[in-house]
Amino acid sequence: MSSKLHRIIEMDHIIRSNRYPNAQFFCARFDIKPRTVYEDVEYFRNTLCAPLAYSRSKGCLLYTSPSPRDGLLSRMPSSA
Repeated sequence: MSSKLHRIIEMDHIIRSNRYPNAQFFCARFDIKPRTVYEDVEYFRNTLCAPLAYSRSKGCLLYTSPSPRDGLLSRMPSSA
């Protein structure tokens, strides 16, 4: 599994678990730069059509509506 795919799946899991992650959390967790986090967030929104937003009041990333029960794997584009 590619490191980006692994990171995206793990990010989804963390966001779903209501641990209130922000960019700094993901930078520390995955040893990546803030720019990479922002690119991943854009991937969530544009490619996976995930209802992901930043909550200023909570200072974190969260889903704005319930996402599919199977998580983002059910939204992954097929490579075929």
